[in-house]
Amino acid sequence: MGAGYIPAFTKCKKMKYLEDYNKNEINNIIKKNGGFFAFNNDQFNKNKKSGVLYTRLYSGLIVPKDKADYIIKKIDQATKKAIKQDINDNGIKKIIFRDCSNLELQFSYDGLNEIISYLKDYNFNKKDIKKYYDQYVNYCIKNDIY
Repeated sequence: MGAGYIPAFTKCKKMKYLEDYNKNEINNIIKKNGGFFAFNNDQFNKNKKSGVLYTRLYSGLIVPKDKADYIIKKIDQATKKAIKQDINDNGIKKIIFRDCSNLELQFSYDGLNEIISYLKDYNFNKKDIKKYYDQYVNYCIKNDIY
């Protein structure tokens, strides 16, 4: 089936991921504030504006240095809003199953700690994460998803 499909809990309906909730808003924040993505000097030179001092934030994101803190703040706000929407739409159990599936944690030696770390911004209780992680692993075993 592939990542994002969890038959027992979503009836084969593809769930949205966090980026599906916030990518448009984040792209607008970046574009509106003069940011762009560049992974080499040619891309940087093509997009830079004369007289602007730039800084690299992460994953190739280049922004005007004087707007970096503002952009980080707005991206964080958009992410928190998207997390809230994801939780409202899907609930903890489906989110944990979705992300365990996406990360293929049934193959991982340390899957529980990986999913706890991966979902740290969701502020889920570790006890609940463990409960649903264990259910996910048992589902994979029962359905031979290896």
